[in-house]
Amino acid sequence: MARRLAKSLCAELLGPPRAWIDGEEVTLGPPMQQAVFAALAARCGRPVSRTELLADLWGSARPHSAEGNLHTYVAGLRRALEPDRSARQPASLLSSENGGYVLRIDEAKLDLAIFERYRAQAEARKADGDLVGASSQLEAALGLWRGQAMAGLPGPFAELSRVRLAEQRLLATEERAELLLELGQVPTAVAELAVVVREQPLREHARALLMLALFRAGRQADALASFRDGQHLLAAELGVEPGQELRETHARILAETPLLVSRHPAQPAPIPRPAQLPCGIRDFAARHQELALLRAWVDDAPDDSPPLIVLHGVGGVGKTALATRFAAEMAGRFPDGQMYVHLRGYDPAQPPLSTAEILAQLLRGLRVEMQAVPVCLEERAEALRQAVSGKRLLIFLDDAASPVQLCPVLPALRGTLVLMTTRRRMSELADTPGIRRLSVPALERHDSVELLQTVLGAEPDPLLDRLAAACGDLPLALRVAAERITSRALFDPAQLVDELATERFRLDVLDSGDDDATALRAVFSWSYRALGPERARSFRLLGLHPAVQFSTPAAAALLDVSVTTARRLLDSLANEHLLERVGESDFRFHDLVWLYAADRAGEEETAATRDRVRTRLITWYLRTMDAAAAVLNPHRPRIRLTEPKEDCGRLSFADRNAALAWCECQRLNILAVIDHAAELGEHRLAWELARSSWAFFHLRSHWSDWSAAASTALRSARALQDPSAEAAALVDLATPLQHSGELAAAEEDLRSALAIYQTLRDSAGLARAANNLSLVLCDRGEAGTALEYAQFALATFSEVGNGWAQANALGNLGWCYSLEGRHHDAIDHFVRSLVQCRRHDYEWGESFALRGLGTAHGALRNFEAAKSCFAQSLDLCRAAGDRRGSGMALESLGEVAALRGELDEARSRWEAAIAILAEANDPYAERIRARLAAFK
Repeated sequence: MARRLAKSLCAELLGPPRAWIDGEEVTLGPPMQQAVFAALAARCGRPVSRTELLADLWGSARPHSAEGNLHTYVAGLRRALEPDRSARQPASLLSSENGGYVLRIDEAKLDLAIFERYRAQAEARKADGDLVGASSQLEAALGLWRGQAMAGLPGPFAELSRVRLAEQRLLATEERAELLLELGQVPTAVAELAVVVREQPLREHARALLMLALFRAGRQADALASFRDGQHLLAAELGVEPGQELRETHARILAETPLLVSRHPAQPAPIPRPAQLPCGIRDFAARHQELALLRAWVDDAPDDSPPLIVLHGVGGVGKTALATRFAAEMAGRFPDGQMYVHLRGYDPAQPPLSTAEILAQLLRGLRVEMQAVPVCLEERAEALRQAVSGKRLLIFLDDAASPVQLCPVLPALRGTLVLMTTRRRMSELADTPGIRRLSVPALERHDSVELLQTVLGAEPDPLLDRLAAACGDLPLALRVAAERITSRALFDPAQLVDELATERFRLDVLDSGDDDATALRAVFSWSYRALGPERARSFRLLGLHPAVQFSTPAAAALLDVSVTTARRLLDSLANEHLLERVGESDFRFHDLVWLYAADRAGEEETAATRDRVRTRLITWYLRTMDAAAAVLNPHRPRIRLTEPKEDCGRLSFADRNAALAWCECQRLNILAVIDHAAELGEHRLAWELARSSWAFFHLRSHWSDWSAAASTALRSARALQDPSAEAAALVDLATPLQHSGELAAAEEDLRSALAIYQTLRDSAGLARAANNLSLVLCDRGEAGTALEYAQFALATFSEVGNGWAQANALGNLGWCYSLEGRHHDAIDHFVRSLVQCRRHDYEWGESFALRGLGTAHGALRNFEAAKSCFAQSLDLCRAAGDRRGSGMALESLGEVAALRGELDEARSRWEAAIAILAEANDPYAERIRARLAAFK
């Protein structure tokens, strides 16, 4: 077991220290504890004595508590690395040995050791004349760095290591630059050396190499200017003249010597080995978990049977960059060569590479002469199988179109490490022996920010977080945005963020110019063009959904197809990574793919079609929400819905739990559709959907959502110039304002509604607004005025014979009397309210009346009666899914327990109330927290 755990530990020291167990990142604790980890990890499995560790951490300035502190740090690391280990079990990762400690980590799992191994392999390859391979090894070595080594760690060991490793990094950079110049890759050499010279302006060898690279790039003036800059800096900073190497390079440039003689003349390799890996991205960032998982897959596979690794994901997510980085890291473990084939699965200019061409390219890469490549497909596959047999090869198949393209190829490559990238999920290959599939996601937000900081050379800034969000954390979009900033010296990043804030123009802003390979629209279009007509139309119509995530039934309504057909189409688009599956029946777009889909709908569908699709979708949400409201509160009169222009169907719900589950799942979509309807000028539908949603928002305490929906309904009612609709929206808006503590605003809206209803002579509307106003006035402590409004409401509801509304008014009167201290009158009205509620099976009103009745009994010190009422109210609220009601009932039960001296019971009830209310960010939770704090 210990060996298995040690194998799963990965660590990084070439940057801020990080560690992973089985691909899951571990929190290493405070800086001094991290310094202990770094000191142990850097020794790669060698025991380190306590004396050494004490010197590593404090040097000669060791405090009296140093021994105890070291023990504490080691114990903390053990808990972090093996959290499930019991106190009696010996530590298997960080164990005690010979009076010290040893961290059991494989060299292949530590970036510092990998860096040193790559450098050694590069030297060996250069000695063999394999300059390309040597350059690839150094590129992989430098790609491991994430900033300053052991950044932020205290202590002499960390400080000395930072100096030593920084020098090793610079040497590796200079060595790679020399190789690039030998190989004629001058532009890359210039770019990399310019960074070194900017960061280390007094480093003469790097400056000499930069001058050489600039001269070979035809930039003689820049090369001479670099010499003058160095000469000036050396004189100003050190008071010395340039050294011999700089002076000689300067003289040769002045003389225009060809400078073509290699420092390391290439010797012909005795056995040609393919080294075809593409150059990686220098500023590659993040993907730590993905790389750790890929390493584990290779490490866990038998040496003679490496895995087939398929990286799949949406265009622009960085599949090729990740595969290239991993391939470069693995190159040294596959000494017989590394091969690369661009399969052109989604190439805009050329068709996908045929199976025959793939086999031929691989054979030619293995030095099989063209005339010896068989014509027959089966014979080519057999020739490839024989050519790779017994060899340790890495094969990188980039941008696969489909499994059909690779059917004869993959069996022939068994025994080699195959890396494949594709935009399809390749589910058809699921049964292939040794296959490992990784869906490459968009970056995590902190990794997106890290990438932007790396590319831009920027310090931490909240603006970068906003920029990453606008780019949907998609690596291609992040790089395009960074390029827009760096390519224009005076371009303000804040201006770019503002431009990206407008969704309609976001793809235009992220257009990188003439290069289709880095223009988002072009990259997405390659996937879009591969769809057939049915799937392409479905894709673009789905872009008209006002939110990135949606359910299968909603998609069916939008596409005007059956749910079964919709599911087939959605699954098909998900297989192409144009959608992502979420749960059992939901799907979501990546933000930028969603914008591209809408962009296609705008270009390829008529305005009439787009309007019809949107109206059908809005109507489906409205009718489904109306069906949910009928189950959630069957007693409140439902509004009369606009007759639909076409049958779009709706969902039905067997019970309250099913209705609540759908509403919770679709909450953000309901809000988005309300806003979307209003934006499209469908004000009647927007108003109806907002009003139909009130029962759900009220039950689940979504006060801010309800306020937003009611505000939109109010704007739509005014756009319709419908005063009755306006008054109803004002009454709805007052309730979330009241529950959020904005009592003055709630009162103002209700008085505005009263004035409108008075003008309309709408007695039912007057009574409803007056009834709600009575509760707001109670909350403001104005019991006398509240009583008048509640009495008016009761009289009006009695006249029209509205039983459930009478129950509400009686309950409100009970609260008014309680506030005035007239508890017996309150009990009378609460009991009358209960009778009405039970007569009409009005459970919501019943829970309200029971809570009021319990409050009145408690004020009269009838604690048993109060407790019984609150317990019944709690049961009803829980059954209805009423969060605020449940929280208030629990609060009241806690208050009764406290008055009876049952202190533990009181705390338990209040803590349960806080948990329920905090789940919905209900501000009432703060009131109970304050009560609990005062009680303690």
